[in-house]
Amino acid sequence: MRFDIFFRTIYGIISKLHHVIAWPKQMPAKPKSIAFIGMDGIGNTLMSLPAIKEFKRKSPKTHVTLMVLDNGSFELIKDATYIDKAIKIKKGDGRFIRPIRALRHAKPEVIVFLQPTSIRKSIIGLLSGVKNRICYQEICGKIRNCSYLCNLSLPNTTTKHDIEKNQELVEYLLENKIEISNKSLIEPKKEEINFAKQVLKKNRISKKDTILGIHPGCGRKLAIKEWPIQHFSTLMRLVIKNKKWKILVFLGPDEIEKTKEIPKNKNIVVIKKTTINQTAALINQCNLFLSNDSGLGHMASFLGLPTLVIMGGPGDPKEIRPYFNGKVIFKDLKCQPCQNKIRTIEECKNKRRCLTEIKPDEVYKKLLSMKN
Repeated sequence: MRFDIFFRTIYGIISKLHHVIAWPKQMPAKPKSIAFIGMDGIGNTLMSLPAIKEFKRKSPKTHVTLMVLDNGSFELIKDATYIDKAIKIKKGDGRFIRPIRALRHAKPEVIVFLQPTSIRKSIIGLLSGVKNRICYQEICGKIRNCSYLCNLSLPNTTTKHDIEKNQELVEYLLENKIEISNKSLIEPKKEEINFAKQVLKKNRISKKDTILGIHPGCGRKLAIKEWPIQHFSTLMRLVIKNKKWKILVFLGPDEIEKTKEIPKNKNIVVIKKTTINQTAALINQCNLFLSNDSGLGHMASFLGLPTLVIMGGPGDPKEIRPYFNGKVIFKDLKCQPCQNKIRTIEECKNKRRCLTEIKPDEVYKKLLSMKN
């Protein structure tokens, strides 16, 4: 707690000095090199790719670096043709030292902080020594605006999707409008496609079946965003009453304990211990996808699947809904979204009504309407 107060005090002092430091007030025209800073979840990484790809298409001579966390994001983007260099930040690398060193070594002319803006990113950018830093103005926890340490920030006047905010950052740099799409952003390789087909064959799932992919987790740290696993179980029982439906349930390393809540049935296959690219290939075999507000929901959307996301807790559909071919179920209570207010399930005084009051029947009907 004392460290938190000290940290925020120091940040406050630096932010006040922002107005007197002689930082450049505009970006250089046609920079030779640029670094996009992500370091967030898989979903956030995916939501940055349409803008980055279009930037590279419009400015092919600019060397593009993308910095991401080692949480599956790196494996997704390391072979992307529109990224010249991908930097992987591991959990054990420290919150600041490794990213700062990597940027000092890369020496980009410009740093772009991708959505969501954070205090951590701002400080890393400042200490990297790169003079040109651009971000989107954003509220970060109890600090009203964490964009002070950027020499240029775009005003946050309306609630926009994070994909559109990243798009605007790139449009500012290019001084031109761009069009974004999900085309060719996730492309499973031949060996991953074969792996997915073998999984389906082993479990006697054919093209005649309707395959529903489900991700019932969000990771241990984001459990506040999860629809109750008991609701998922009830929904699965509703779905498999139709014998033509098959279900692939995707579980990450810290979600394995949910296995005991999943109905035991030959038409329900639990997928675990797969790489992120194998997961993408399996999702691409599905006809529909259902998830919490998670990275796999965004992945399904980027792959073009009809995607339904159950959104509650800190999630705001206006900012992070599945952007391509996606729909959300959202209670829209007065307390929503609770971002920057509540971080854990125990802190919620409303017993997570935003999620617990969404019933399996409602979700099932929505899935049927999307299938038809």
